Amino acid sequence: LQPPDEAAYLANMAVDVSLRRRGLARRMLAAAEQLVARRGLPTVYLHVRLGDKPAQQLYLSAGYSVVEQDNVLLARVRGITPRAGMVKQL
Repeated sequence: LQPPDEAAYLANMAVDVSLRRRGLARRMLAAAEQLVARRGLPTVYLHVRLGDKPAQQLYLSAGYSVVEQDNVLLARVRGITPRAGMVKQL
């Protein structure tokens, strides 16, 4: 699940458990997208863990779509958490 070299890639966005459900993640995501747009890049890529349903819902509701997904069995054999690759056209 490798995004193109010339694309913006969002990684490791997180909100402390005590601060969740206040819209902070949505605002951080919007700020990151604005930065990417100001740099003239047309797309944002990211990975989200398949088991993290709230994060998946955040990205889907913000206009991201799933473009690929780890094979769950192969990911476990490799010792990685299965993920989905997502993209949004700005």
